[in-house]
Parts: sequence; structure tokens; C-alpha cells
Amino acid sequence: MVEISLIPKKEKQLIGLSSLFFNSGMILLVLAVFVSATMFFYKRNLEKKFQELALVQKDIESKRDIVFEKNVLAVKQDLNAAKKLLDIHLAPTKIFKLLEEIAYPKTQFLSASIDFGRNAISLEAMAQNFEALDAQRSVLSGRKDLEKFEISNIGLEKEGEIRFTINLYLAPDFLMYNIQ
Repeated sequence: MVEISLIPKKEKQLIGLSSLFFNSGMILLVLAVFVSATMFFYKRNLEKKFQELALVQKDIESKRDIVFEKNVLAVKQDLNAAKKLLDIHLAPTKIFKLLEEIAYPKTQFLSASIDFGRNAISLEAMAQNFEALDAQRSVLSGRKDLEKFEISNIGLEKEGEIRFTINLYLAPDFLMYNIQ
């Protein structure tokens, strides 16, 4: 007996070699379009960022403050004029310059008193160690602007630093005017 069916049966179709190539080509085409579009938008974004950075750089370069630069130069000129004035000024300025010259880096002057009648300066000082105290003594010895100096009241502090007193006796002409 022969079967009659109104619904057609599906036959199994094998994927042909041509449809495999077609499907693979379509996938590669879609992938290539996607990668190309991504690269295009990425390049456009980078160009936009580059232009923004160039504008920022121009803006920074244009903000150069000419007035500030002129003020800095004016301050430098004022400092040079003040230094010259201090160099030819009365004795107290010379005393500060002397203290600056005789200060050893590892020694700290804590206080100073000046007796203009005796041409003497008394300094309370602190040194880090005995080597620094000896170096301070070496700095003072042989100076022409000092008649003599005395180091006294040497004592140790709790932190191991050396506290002492320096009495400087200035040369008689040290406190005279310096007219140039």
C-alpha cells in the first residue's frame, strides 16, 4: 500500500561547499565593516583630542605674565641697591655681615649682645659636637677684623649638643664709616 500524505516531508539538505564559502564571506565582511567603523571613529576621536590639546597649549603659552616678569626684575634691582646701601652703611650692618661670615654651618648663634663702648660682641651659641666647636674656633682665628676672641662657659646639653659663649673684641676701626 502506498502512503499518501498531504504534508511534504523535509529532506535533509547537506550544507554545500558554496554556501559555506558564502556564509564565511558574509561573516568576514561584517567583521571587516565593524573593525573599519571602529577604527574610523577612534581616529576621529584622537584627532579631536589632539586639537583640544593644541588649543590648551596655545592658551597656556598666551598666559605669560609680562607684568609679573617686570616686577621680578624690579625686585632684583631693589635688592641689589639695598645690598650696596648695606655695604656702605654704618657699623650695625657691618656687624651683621661679620656674624654671617663667622657662622660655621654646624654652629647656631642663639643670642647676641653688642657693647659699642668696648667694641665687643657676646654670642650665646650651640654646636652639634666638639668638632663643630673646634671648627668654629678655626673660623674665628686669624681674622683681621677681630683683636681677639674668647670661648667660655662650655657645657653639654641633654641632646649632646655643646652650649658655649663667644666674646668677640672688634678692631678699633671696625665700627667706622665705610665711604666709597
